[in-house]
Amino acid sequence: MDNKNLNQNEDQQENLNQDLEQNINQEPVYLPVGVEEKFVIVVKNKETGLETIYPLEEDKEIIVGANPDSSVCVEDPYISSKHFSLKLKDGKVEVEDLQSTNGTYLLLNKSATIFPERVLLAGKTTFKFEKRISNES
Repeated sequence: MDNKNLNQNEDQQENLNQDLEQNINQEPVYLPVGVEEKFVIVVKNKETGLETIYPLEEDKEIIVGANPDSSVCVEDPYISSKHFSLKLKDGKVEVEDLQSTNGTYLLLNKSATIFPERVLLAGKTTFKFEKRISNES
């Protein structure tokens, strides 16, 4: 890896560290009774523009891949049959690449913990972790 790429990667890591610090230091938000936060992954195919939303449950592993038996089946020729896994834990999502052919991109790591509003890229598909508000009445 040349110095230019190394410096660029170090800058990306520094930006991520600053983002994480801001997320960690945020004040708590209190919601009215009957309203709760739901965590979701928004899957968007870059070619078709089609978005699909999948709810996340605490401590439940989700497998993302091209295999129809995957928790989240993605039609993208660059997605492996079992591409990566997600697990919601304490308001963050643990992501692990499952030895996919083309990789899962969130900087350079094979596994990472992401906060709301972060985006993963796998194949030609983006995966955005969001926190949404819903009424339970």
